Amino acid sequence: QVIPIIRILQYPDNWYDLDFEERRKLADRKLYLYENNELPSLLSRRNREYIEGLPEYVVKDCGDHSVLFTHYAMPDCTGSSVWAPEHPSELTKHFNFLGQQGCLYSFSGNDHVEGMEVFTPDDRLKSAFETVRLPNKHIWTHGPAITRGTTRNGFMVYDSSSRELSAVPLGGKIHLVPSEI
Repeated sequence: QVIPIIRILQYPDNWYDLDFEERRKLADRKLYLYENNELPSLLSRRNREYIEGLPEYVVKDCGDHSVLFTHYAMPDCTGSSVWAPEHPSELTKHFNFLGQQGCLYSFSGNDHVEGMEVFTPDDRLKSAFETVRLPNKHIWTHGPAITRGTTRNGFMVYDSSSRELSAVPLGGKIHLVPSEI
């Protein structure tokens, strides 16, 4: 099996100062440019400063292990590229980063899967809305969207004592894409 090499765009320092057409050309269909399908946000200067000050990842000490929280997997922890890993070998950079941060597990939510999807360095395990006990090895898990969308929504709960991760459905109504109506 041939595994594609993932190249993530290196953002120029002035990325957010560039106009939409310049960013679209640089993105070359490899990044989501939310202006394509979302209205501009009406953010105050204070809101913008708060958002710009947020970290790209958080490490949480759980006593006998630590957990990494990101929006997506390294090298694209913001989830802005169109990349979606399908094989554990595509997550080498993420698992290396997990080790560098001294973390055992990593939780993300970018893909809005139904339930959760668990990757180890060797396996890809799909799981529904259920509870699973995580093994004592590096894990990257991404889960459902909390908002209503085109997949069943929900959230994940992690019990650091038992090392059980639950994907819990919210039961929101699924949006139908206009072409499906």
